[in-house]
Amino acid sequence: MTIGTNGGIYTNTLQPAFLSYQASNATNATGNSTNYTLGTTVDLTGIFDQNSNMNNTTGTFTAPLTGIYMFSASAAVTNTTVANAFSLFFISSNRSYLFSMARSALSGNQTPAYKVLADMDAADTCIVIITAGGEAAATDTVAGDANAFTSFGGIMVA
Repeated sequence: MTIGTNGGIYTNTLQPAFLSYQASNATNATGNSTNYTLGTTVDLTGIFDQNSNMNNTTGTFTAPLTGIYMFSASAAVTNTTVANAFSLFFISSNRSYLFSMARSALSGNQTPAYKVLADMDAADTCIVIITAGGEAAATDTVAGDANAFTSFGGIMVA
């Protein structure tokens, strides 16, 4: 840990922290309540990953230490025509967390986002699942680009 001379700000490069984003589109990923697990169809791209605890190929974060973690995720869902529900799930070893938006039939683009505090034990894992519902088939795209509209991040806070 380093404590700075300007205002006592400290940094800790050993603190588990990561931010990954989906760089390209996952077409026909959801729409009829099909679950899309972030990082499985399209690999994620890491912006940073202190301690290398995020697997961008599987979209899985593994806790290196027991503690409380703050996770955030967002998903840019495009090509919707009559979608009426959007959900983000954080699935961790200890429990699952759900953020859900119910809407009238929507077309165009939607971007649900969610944050959660999660208790995790050492070696526990966490993934993000995105679901859109109301379409006749899995025709919605989970969009990716370098602006990190579809992303998964986290940091150990206690």
